Amino acid sequence: MGRAFCPIHFFDKEGETMKTKHKIISITLLLSILLSLFLPVTASAASSSYSNVLDDLKKDKSFNSSAYPAKPNDYSLQVIQIAEGEHGELFIYVYQPSDATKDYKAKYINMSLESIYEKRNLQYKLYSLTWLNSDGVFDKYVVNDFTVKNDLYRYYSIAAIYREFDSTVDVSPEAIDTKQYKSYSVGQYWCAYYYNNILTYEMEKINVVNIDVQATGSVRYFDGFKFYWDSCDSHYIAFSVSNYNIEKIYDADITYTITNYNYWYNNLGAESTTVLGTETFTKKLTEFDTAGNSGGGLLGKKYTWNRIQDVNTFIKEAEEDANEAFSTEEKNALNNAQFVFRFAETDYATVSTGTEVNTEYSVATNIGVLRLHFLAEGKVYNLGCVSDLVGTDSNPELVVDGKDNLKNYLEEMDYYLEDFFKVMFLIILVIIILIFIIYFKPVISLMFRGVTEIFSLIYSTITLPFQLIASAFKNKRR
Repeated sequence: MGRAFCPIHFFDKEGETMKTKHKIISITLLLSILLSLFLPVTASAASSSYSNVLDDLKKDKSFNSSAYPAKPNDYSLQVIQIAEGEHGELFIYVYQPSDATKDYKAKYINMSLESIYEKRNLQYKLYSLTWLNSDGVFDKYVVNDFTVKNDLYRYYSIAAIYREFDSTVDVSPEAIDTKQYKSYSVGQYWCAYYYNNILTYEMEKINVVNIDVQATGSVRYFDGFKFYWDSCDSHYIAFSVSNYNIEKIYDADITYTITNYNYWYNNLGAESTTVLGTETFTKKLTEFDTAGNSGGGLLGKKYTWNRIQDVNTFIKEAEEDANEAFSTEEKNALNNAQFVFRFAETDYATVSTGTEVNTEYSVATNIGVLRLHFLAEGKVYNLGCVSDLVGTDSNPELVVDGKDNLKNYLEEMDYYLEDFFKVMFLIILVIIILIFIIYFKPVISLMFRGVTEIFSLIYSTITLPFQLIASAFKNKRR
């Protein structure tokens, strides 16, 4: 069985290299370090077939475990090294200070595989991790569903690492409906390549955007009656940025998971909730993207909105559409945000048979901002983000329920009905006249003949004197 050769270099407790150059840290060992015997196992579960994390670290003579002390109250995760395996794996080495009191495991990393100098093509994606083994404060992970490229230079820009949210130690705004994962900044740009047949790594510290999520939720728009009651839930995330004064967002990468549910109950009190399916998305939003509900049913109305909005525009438009205000708690949280991403629309449909009701709805979880392309203080940036993964629930913050649509519909109907009855009266009158003409034609002919004779008699009576005078004048001339 072949062995993997992978020179590695490690970092002190502050996360910096022990041998630092001004800009780029070149990590090239004189001798390749023999890691461990790898067996072809899947990355879906921890396996003893992988070498122990501390054994790997100690193979670097400059590594000093005392530089990574246990810290019971430090709940962070810190990436200290990456390594490529001989079977195409990518390994992540993590320092977890609170191991003795809170044994947190990393779940995701936010990573880009493009060169940071190709800023226009920069894309970030959330990758899940599988824990392999631990030794004290050190953990070893493999990146799931990932194969190292065959490129001469392989790039790994890691913006953030995530663990499960712990309500006993983590603080988050109440306006966030649900919280799934806590993020920690990494800000490392790695380049891996072979130099004289030795696997070599270079690492450079990079800037990241610190995203503070202030609120999550949805606005429900009534789409109308389509033999069932249909609505559209517009899901949003509101956030601020703590380390850049952002003036404008051009585009962004965002991740989220949609889970579809069916809730059923009957008039006897029985009920059940069924998961219909789950799908995870990585979506690019741009300043030009728009979205909206269908509004195609009876009494439905079409609404549209921009995917990326400043928070004031979002509040104004949503409250005007709903003809009501956000709750005080939600409004306060939104006012602490700068921008809103309206990232997804899902159906909310209810069918009732009289004895039972079925409702299908969706919940968004693991919502996180992965990358921002933005303008700040006259400069344009395109950076990875450090953003907690949060979610919405099934209860909307505002409902555009169609009551105003019904009112407007009735007012329009009242206006048109007035003209409608006028037109109908004329039509009926014409029909009656036509019927009278068809069925009473002889009477009408007789009446017309009588009227004609009366007018003829009147004409003759009026013209008789003139005829007599004219006749006498003719006789005199003769």
